Amino acid sequence: MCGRHTSLHCISQKSCKSHLLYLSRMLSMAHLTQNPSNPARWVVFYPSYIDSSLSVSEGRRIPKEQGVWKPDVKELISLLRANAIQPMPKLEGKRYPRNFMQQGRLRYQLKNEDGSLTNPAIPNRKALFRLIASEILKLPDRIEADQKREKEIEKAIAAGTHVVPTARGKNKKIRKPKK
Repeated sequence: MCGRHTSLHCISQKSCKSHLLYLSRMLSMAHLTQNPSNPARWVVFYPSYIDSSLSVSEGRRIPKEQGVWKPDVKELISLLRANAIQPMPKLEGKRYPRNFMQQGRLRYQLKNEDGSLTNPAIPNRKALFRLIASEILKLPDRIEADQKREKEIEKAIAAGTHVVPTARGKNKKIRKPKK
């Protein structure tokens, strides 16, 4: 078990440090515990899960209509400061595996030790994703940015071209067809 000794030796010698380290790592893994209050069992949330500019294969988990255009970790931090989500999620500096340049994730405890919901308004992970997206859309900075973006699109339409933002952040110009 421990790599240096046979499993019989480790069972009889409970002071084997490498075996104790192995056991402590195994107990912290999510699939080995049924206790929902263990942080390893909490729901993981990356901003890409609610990004409406991404496709489902790129990591979006909710419908585009309910998503947010390019959510940022700064917005998640402002949500945490405003206590918009109860109980308080943990912010971690981890990176999303599908987009390694994006840093930041949340961990949220859905259930208590007895199996009851911590927040009845959030029964599952999809509801959590929708709640975070709706709360981000209510942030004052996000409202200002959306209004500014709409004005830019209106100016482009008035100039005769449509500017359609793409998933990679570039603007794609589409000209009106000639009559």
